[in-house]
Amino acid sequence: MTLRRLPVLFALVAFVVYVFASAPGPSDAQELGASGIALGAAQLTGFPLYVWLAHLSAFVPLGELVFRVYLLSAVSAAVAVLFVAKLVLC
Repeated sequence: MTLRRLPVLFALVAFVVYVFASAPGPSDAQELGASGIALGAAQLTGFPLYVWLAHLSAFVPLGELVFRVYLLSAVSAAVAVLFVAKLVLC
C-alpha cells in the first residue's frame, strides 16, 4: 500500500468506527436534526454550517432523521481525519 492511500484508509476506518459507536438513544443529534429541519439555532452557539448540512441530509431517503444526522457526523469526522492524515503524512 502506498503512502498516498493511507489517509483514505484512515478516513474509512474513522467513518466505520463512528457509525458503529453512535448512540442508539436520545442525544444531541435529535436536537440538531430538529434544528436542521426548521433551519433554527440548535444551541447558544448555533452551529450554522452543521444545521444547514443537517437540513440537506434530511432529504436523503435513508432511515430516520436521527440516523441521517449521525451519518452526517460520521462523514464530517472522516473528512477531518482525511485532511489531518494528508497534512501529517504528505
